Amino acid sequence: MKQKMQSDKLGTESIPKLLKDLSIPAMIGMFVMALYNVVDTIFISYGVGIEAVAGVTIAFPVMMIIMAVSAAMGIGGASVISRRLGEKRGDEANQVFGNIISIILLISLIGIIASFTFLEPMLVLFGASPEILPYAVEYMFPIMLGTFFFSFAFATNNIIRSEGNAKFAMNTMIIPAVLNIILDPIFIFGLDMGVQGAAVATVISQAAVTIVILRYYLTGNSSLTLAWEDLRIKWNIVKEVVSVGLPAFVQQASGSIMMIAINTMLIQYGSDLYVGIFGIIQRILMFAVMPIIGVMQGMMPIVGYNYGAKQFERMRETIWLTLKVVVISSVAIFLSMMIF
Repeated sequence: MKQKMQSDKLGTESIPKLLKDLSIPAMIGMFVMALYNVVDTIFISYGVGIEAVAGVTIAFPVMMIIMAVSAAMGIGGASVISRRLGEKRGDEANQVFGNIISIILLISLIGIIASFTFLEPMLVLFGASPEILPYAVEYMFPIMLGTFFFSFAFATNNIIRSEGNAKFAMNTMIIPAVLNIILDPIFIFGLDMGVQGAAVATVISQAAVTIVILRYYLTGNSSLTLAWEDLRIKWNIVKEVVSVGLPAFVQQASGSIMMIAINTMLIQYGSDLYVGIFGIIQRILMFAVMPIIGVMQGMMPIVGYNYGAKQFERMRETIWLTLKVVVISSVAIFLSMMIF
């Protein structure tokens, strides 16, 4: 199988080449996603107003909580799967993958139920004022109904990269971003759906890429296979995935708490306008961290695979090279922001 050979390269190809081949597609994918977020904000601002941007900004911590759980499943699962592949235990890697899908389905069901019962009180708790609450609800309700598509795409992106297939992982980021940019003006302006149109466009885009990813797994293009028996939840597998993915969850959840605190202070000491401006700045700043996150995402499958294959020298080389690249990139980004 072609993809099986590609995952085997994680244990044989030179580390600098591997890191480059895995990191650059991740950076490109994130660049397109960041660009989409900026364009989406522009469409909402022009089509509805800065209050709608503030509403979306208030709603974003809710999305970050969903992403935090998905990150725990995706990053934790990717680590476990890459180690199983390195150990040549493909059947167990398939079981891990199936369990992740089942947990995502369970989480999505909880998200849908929560959207009908707790969404508005949650947004008020997160700092939504009476003026921007309607926009936040209009945006988040369709998003919550499409929780499965977001969670599945976010989690499997990391898993696809753990196989060494960085280009397809990049495509799973580019496809929904480009489709979203096309659909946004149609739903926001053409159908006059306002901020809800932006949310519907996002859900449709994520549903489309979910179909693409499922086709990838069901047509034998992956190192992994998706079988019904692997969907049966085994709590020892879930425990292992969660234990590895917990730091990613804490990181994302901490970011959500930070945003809630900032939004609350901006409304208390400023106005809804300040929240909208903060949302715009936050989306622009995403460009600054892309190189660092891209390199880190490129590193993870190499380290995981070689740990499983007990090639510890290759693992150490990967970590040191990644640290060098991250430090140099961080200094370059800092100096660029200070100068320009």
